[in-house]
Order: sequence, then structure tokens, then C-alpha cells
Amino acid sequence: MRFLKRAIPAAAIAAALCSCAGNAPQIIDYTLADEAQTYLITEQETMPETVISASAAAFPYLGEASEQPEHSDDTIYTVPAVTAAELPAAEVTARDADKIPESHITSEVSSAPETDPLEEEQADTLEPAEYSDPAEKTSVKQQLSRKKKKYTYEYQKSNGSLSILGPNLVYVGETFDFDHYYPDQTGKSDIHWTLGGNIGSISENGVFTAEKKGTCTLTVVDRANGTFASLTVHCINSADDVDFIPLVNNIPIANKTYPLPKDYDPGFDPRARSAFMQLQLDAAAEGLHIFGISDYRSYDYQTQVYAGWKAMYGEEADLVSARPGFSEHQLGLAIDVNSPEYAFADTPEGKWLAEHCADYGFIIRYPSYASKQYTGYSYEPWHIRYLGKALAKQVTETGMTLEECLKIDSYYR
Repeated sequence: MRFLKRAIPAAAIAAALCSCAGNAPQIIDYTLADEAQTYLITEQETMPETVISASAAAFPYLGEASEQPEHSDDTIYTVPAVTAAELPAAEVTARDADKIPESHITSEVSSAPETDPLEEEQADTLEPAEYSDPAEKTSVKQQLSRKKKKYTYEYQKSNGSLSILGPNLVYVGETFDFDHYYPDQTGKSDIHWTLGGNIGSISENGVFTAEKKGTCTLTVVDRANGTFASLTVHCINSADDVDFIPLVNNIPIANKTYPLPKDYDPGFDPRARSAFMQLQLDAAAEGLHIFGISDYRSYDYQTQVYAGWKAMYGEEADLVSARPGFSEHQLGLAIDVNSPEYAFADTPEGKWLAEHCADYGFIIRYPSYASKQYTGYSYEPWHIRYLGKALAKQVTETGMTLEECLKIDSYYR
């Protein structure tokens, strides 16, 4: 396959929150490289055999389809009723350069950064991150027949370095304790929270209560220094109300608490694809064979996957498979590799992946048997999520789940 290389402007300050043990937060920040690249596939060409053989089965964009690795039928992690033949056919992908905003937050109010932190070159630390609009994936036929709905990330607005830490989604009848991040604050500050709209309430300490469905604007102000940050918060009753991309500290999230729109269809993120290919090549150089068995899944495809699990395991299916709309695979940032069995963790490939995946921007998303109390899912040593190098390394070093780092939960309402 040929990759069309398109330069995307970068040089944006990115951030995301991680909290450490106890109540003390660990603030990590990082800066993007001045030049980032996006890779899109246009047509067949010669690629390294290690990549073709390792990836073709589950990555239709990377080559001709081949048989998936066989898995034993007696493991709970053998996906029923879904075969390689049912994987979506390869489609032409499109990514609009003009979707990347032209300017980052300056002394004037701005709502979006130049680009996103899901890139390879980043500095050391992690605060509230800033992401660009994801790639929009459509087939040629779809492009000719209908205009696809466009989703954009709803960034915080700020006139300085003050940021809001928390999600852009809260369920009606629930509360969320928002926090603020102020890396450049010096001397005295005078922090106040305000709320625009009549669908909820905010305490002087940032505790927000969602009272009815709708949207509102949450603002934190430092009156002593004249800086502010504001965030559009959606109050929903159920997943059916979601027509936006859930973000926590500007990081796209999909779990049992934060669902995606049914028609959100970004495809397999090209940054994640490129990073995974490099991971494969480096592993192959050490004699290891790491290959993908599942990456992006649409809402409809996840419906088939979950139905198969449900038919076999009833309510227990929720521990091993996401309901449609709640799958991280629909974000286009998750990959299942090699063998969906616990034993994969003890193979040379599994051990290498756990040790090195953060070097390529991935985390083991469901990292232990104990982590299901935070993630809502059982241990999955084969499931990796792309975050970008700096964020992935920081999350991995904490030994915590992404939910713990961002101070969010994951359970179905």
C-alpha cells in the first residue's frame, strides 16, 4: 500500500491530568514537535514482508486479507460469530488538512490548538491535553452519495494558562468535582467558578451538579490575575443524547461512562497505525512477531461482536466486551494484538509489548486483574490504546489505569 504523506502544522502546547497515589495529583506537560506527519493509504505498493504478514488479517488498509491466527474454542476470549470475512472492506480514507485550526491559545481567547498530542515527538510531561479533529473516514461511494456528519472536538477556551480538569459530559442527577490547573500562576490567585445556563449548579469549590438535559458553560476565573478558562458541559440522560465526542482534559474517551455517537466513524487513526507499524518492525528486529487482530470497529460492527458475547456469556459479557457505542475501538485508537487470551502476557511478545509499548505511544489499557474495578473490564494484556509517547509513558509509570489518572469512573448507567 502507498502512504500519502501530508504535513500537519504542530507546535501546540498539549496537556493531560494524571493523579498519583493518594489525593496528590501528578501534573505532566509536554510540547509537540514543530512538524508532525499524517500518513494515508492510497494504493497498493511493496511493503516490508514483516508488516504485510503481521498485519494484513486485521488491518484491511495494510494489505490483502489473510487468515486470522487460530484461537482455542474453549477460551472466553474467542470472539463468536465474527470472522475475518466479516471485517469491513478496505476503503479510501480522507483527512482534511483544513480541519486543523490555524492558531493555538494566545493572550486572546481561542477555542482550539493547532494540532493534537497524539504524535510521536513530545516532551516530558502531561497536563490538560489539546487534540485536533480526528480523521474522517468515508468510502468513495459514500462521499458521492451523501454528506457525512462532521464531529469536532469541543476545546476549552482560555486567555492564559488556566485550565479546567474534568469531562465535558455529566449525567443528569449526578455531580462531578471539577478542578483547575494553573502551571504559570505566580503569587496570589483568587479562583472563582461560574456557570452559564440553567441546567445545573456549581459550588464555590467547583462541584457541578447536572439537573436537567442540555448544555451549559462552566468557567473558572482567577480574579487576581485576570485569567479564565471555560468548558462546554453536556448534561445527558443516556447514551442516546450523545451527539459530541466525550473529552476529559481534552483527551477523547470511550468507556462504560462515556459513550460515542452511533454515527461517529473516524476509521483507524493514521497516527496509531504508523506508530504500531514501527512497533512491529522493531519487535521483528528482535525476532518477535506482533500483529493486529482488531483495530477500528464501527458502531454496527461492535453490535455484532457484543451480540455474540452476550449470546454465549449473558451478563458476564460486559466484562470482556463493550456494548455498541461504548467501545474504545470506535475511537480508532485501540488495537487488539496476537492472541486474546491471558496466556499472551507470558509469551515473549506479550512481555516485550508490556515493557515497550509506551515507547511508541501505547498503553496496556486493561493492565491487570485488579484494574477492572476502575476500567469495568477484565485483564486484557493484548489490548493497547494509543495516547502519544509522553502521555503513554507517564500513565505507564504511575502503574495506574487511565480512569484513575483522569479521576473518572467506568460503569453503565
